[in-house]
Amino acid sequence: MRQVRVILIGGGLDYRSFTVVGIMPASFRYPVDAPPEDVWIPVAQDPLFGPLMSQPGVRLLRVIGRLKAGVSLTHAQAAMDTLGARLAQEFTPQDSGFTIRVLPYQQVVVGNAKSPLLILWGAVGLVLLIACANIANLLLSRAASRGREITVRIALGAPRARIVRQLLTESALLGLLGGVAGVLLAAWGVWILRPFLPPDLPRLTPL
Repeated sequence: MRQVRVILIGGGLDYRSFTVVGIMPASFRYPVDAPPEDVWIPVAQDPLFGPLMSQPGVRLLRVIGRLKAGVSLTHAQAAMDTLGARLAQEFTPQDSGFTIRVLPYQQVVVGNAKSPLLILWGAVGLVLLIACANIANLLLSRAASRGREITVRIALGAPRARIVRQLLTESALLGLLGGVAGVLLAAWGVWILRPFLPPDLPRLTPL
């Protein structure tokens, strides 16, 4: 037998019962970067917005949906165009001149920040590539300067495997220390720069 969970929402003597249809994880935010909420209820049952939903010409909400398997964005837009034309004929004074647009949710969230962020990402990648090339050049110069030392050690009977293992250990230790320093510097940089970032930057809150 299926168990139905019901909760009461309200205050004083004004309580309303709602059937629980799902529980989201504590980290879930809707919309993106919104403060945490305790419950979500259908908009039609909301005491403030519910009565407005049945009135023609009311445009207070954005609809977010999931495309059915096999349905493309173009097909969804065509269906919305048909629906918009029918609404314009049925409610001419309120809906004439308005259209329904279907957009990917990622495009709505990212907005105009995508191009500047891609340019910034490319610039950072170029700087990182230059830094890696400089470090590789320094390591090669250091290895060349130690050529005589390595030759003497081989002549004295040192195994080649031990010398290679020593060089790899030194390089790995250098890379590990550089990675830890980079992570700490990045965290410190985000903390310093966050107050100067534009407030409409997508996904700014989780930073």
